[in-house]
Amino acid sequence: MNIYNQLHLSPKKVGEYFKNNKIVVSISGLDNVGKSTQSKLLSTQYPELFSQPLHINQTDAFPKMNGKELSEWWFNRANASNFVSTMYKAIGQRFQMAKEVDQGVVVLDKGIDFYDMRIKATLLTMGIDDDAIANMINQAKKDNGLVNSMEDLKLIITADNVDHIKEKGLRDDDEYAYYMSKNIELLNAKLNNKNDFVQVKYISNDINAMNETILTCIADKMQSCSQCQHYDTIVNMASDSFGDNLSALILGGSAGKNKFIEDWSDMDLYVILRDREEKQIRDFVNKLDFNFHVGRTFYSEKEINNDIIDNRTRVMLYEVGKGSDKLLYNRDDYQLPKYSIADIVKMDISEKSLAFNGLKSAIYNQSAVEVANRTVSDSSNNKASSNIVKSSILLEKILLRIGEGLIGGGYTDTSTAYYQMVSRYYNQQGEGDQKKLDILGSTDVVDCIKNVKECRQEISDYGSAVLDTASEIGI
Repeated sequence: MNIYNQLHLSPKKVGEYFKNNKIVVSISGLDNVGKSTQSKLLSTQYPELFSQPLHINQTDAFPKMNGKELSEWWFNRANASNFVSTMYKAIGQRFQMAKEVDQGVVVLDKGIDFYDMRIKATLLTMGIDDDAIANMINQAKKDNGLVNSMEDLKLIITADNVDHIKEKGLRDDDEYAYYMSKNIELLNAKLNNKNDFVQVKYISNDINAMNETILTCIADKMQSCSQCQHYDTIVNMASDSFGDNLSALILGGSAGKNKFIEDWSDMDLYVILRDREEKQIRDFVNKLDFNFHVGRTFYSEKEINNDIIDNRTRVMLYEVGKGSDKLLYNRDDYQLPKYSIADIVKMDISEKSLAFNGLKSAIYNQSAVEVANRTVSDSSNNKASSNIVKSSILLEKILLRIGEGLIGGGYTDTSTAYYQMVSRYYNQQGEGDQKKLDILGSTDVVDCIKNVKECRQEISDYGSAVLDTASEIGI
C-alpha cells in the first residue's frame, strides 16, 4: 500500500503538518515476532516520514553491554533498585530523543507498557512482592517524568504459537523460563482486561502482510491526529470568548482518545465556566466554524460541583481522571470532581431501557427506510444506518459498564469487548444463538462506518444482534 494514498494527502501536505505535530508509535511484542524488522522497514520505505526505530540501548543511561553480560546485569538479584531506576531513566531519555528527530512519525522499538511488563516479570523472578514492585515502578516513573506513556499509537505483534519467544543465546535455565512465563502471563492479562494495544497478527514468513497491517493502523492514527491542528485554535477561541470565566475545556469522545474517524466522528467539547454567561457562549459557538461537527456541552461550576450533569458527562470526567480524554485547559485554582465506575453504573441501570429502546427505534427506522427506498434519498438511508451504529455502541457501553465495570474506548474497543462478554455468557449458560455471536464477532464496525452505503445490511444485522443478545444476557 501507499500510505499517502490512504491518507488522501500529498507527501508535501503530510510533511508540512507532521513536521510540527509528531506522533509517537511503539511496536512491541515477544521475542522473534519481527517487531525490530517491522520498525526498520517503515523507515526504509518512507525515510522522509518515519524515524529510524529508537531503542533504549541507544541512550546514555542504558548499560553498554550485550549477550551474557547484559543478562547477568538484568537478573542481578542484589541490584533491583538500580535495575528499575536505570530502565526508566533510559526510557525517559528515549522520549527526549523522540522530540529531536526530523521525521513526523517517531517509531519506538517496544513501548513503555511492554517494558512495564518485562520489568515486573524480572522483579517477580527476584522474589519481590507485587506491592513493592508497584512502588518501585511508580517512583521511577515519577522521577523520570513518565506519568503518561507519551505514545499516540501502541502496536503489539501477537502470535498463537509461542515457540518463537525464547531469546537465543542468553539463558536456558529455570529462572529464565519463570521470567518468560511471567512476561507472557502479564501480557495476556493486559490484552484481555485493558486492551491499550492495537494487535497485529504475527504471520510467519510474510513480512509484507504484517507491514500492510501496520501501515494501515498508522495511517488511521495519522488521520485522527490531523484533527490535533485545531486544538490550540479552539483553546484560543475559548480564552478569547470566556476570559477568566473559563474553568476547564475538555475534549471527550473519540477525538479525546485519538480515535477520531474522518467524516464520521464529532469533536465533543465540554466547557466548564465559573458562571453561565449566554452572550459569551453564543460568541464562542459562532467561532466554531470547521469542516466537521463540533459538539459542545456547557456547564457552570455549580452544576458540575452539585452533580447536575448527565451520565455521558460523568463518563467523560471519569476518563479525564484516568488520562484517556484530553484536558485542553484547566484553570489553576479549579479542580474537576472525580467519579468512580460505581457512580456511573448507578445511573446506567436507569438509562439502560432508554438505550435499548433507542436501538430498537433505530433498527425500525432503518427497516422503514428500506421499505420506502424509492421515496427517500441516499442520505436518509445513510443516516438510518449511522443511527444503528451509534445506538448499538451506546447500548454496548452501558451493558459493559453494568456487567463488567468496563469503561469502553472507541468503536472497535467497545464492539470487541461486548462480543467477548456475550461469548463468556453463552459459555457459562451452555447455550446461545451462534449466528448472533458470529455476527458480533465478524462485523468490523469501523469498516462499516467508513463504507455505510456498502454495509447497510451488515449494519442492520449487527444492530439486531446487539438488541437480541442484550435481551438474552439479562444484565
